[in-house]
Amino acid sequence: MAENSNRSVVLDSRATSFKEFCDLMTTFAENQLDFHRPTYYSLSKEVYKRIMDCYSQPRMTNEETDTCAARYRSFMSTKQEELQKSLMAKCKGLEICTDSCKNEGDMECLNKCGGKYLKELHGDFEQRLGRFNREIDRMQ
Repeated sequence: MAENSNRSVVLDSRATSFKEFCDLMTTFAENQLDFHRPTYYSLSKEVYKRIMDCYSQPRMTNEETDTCAARYRSFMSTKQEELQKSLMAKCKGLEICTDSCKNEGDMECLNKCGGKYLKELHGDFEQRLGRFNREIDRMQ
């Protein structure tokens, strides 16, 4: 388990049926940003603060202000796309792994694949969001 903002995130799969397995994997993917809420929202807050700072600079022309704000909007958009691509890649990895299982009833194999997926996706988002926060700190 990983601790995140006073919430425990279960990083192993103990599903007892194929339906339960699918529901667990789907719910985990859908809630990934929520699991990383403190890191994601601190990033968002900093980006939007910087956008507002662009508009509060008295010596900038309209074009300079727009360019400044566009830089931060583009940064956030790019990072959101990167998280989405990461999620899709991890889902594809789960699909490939579960294809190696005997059938929908092979819960040991499915849960092994699911546990790997849960750990990799959670760790990947954690690492990426940390990197994104370091990147925004270096932007001027």
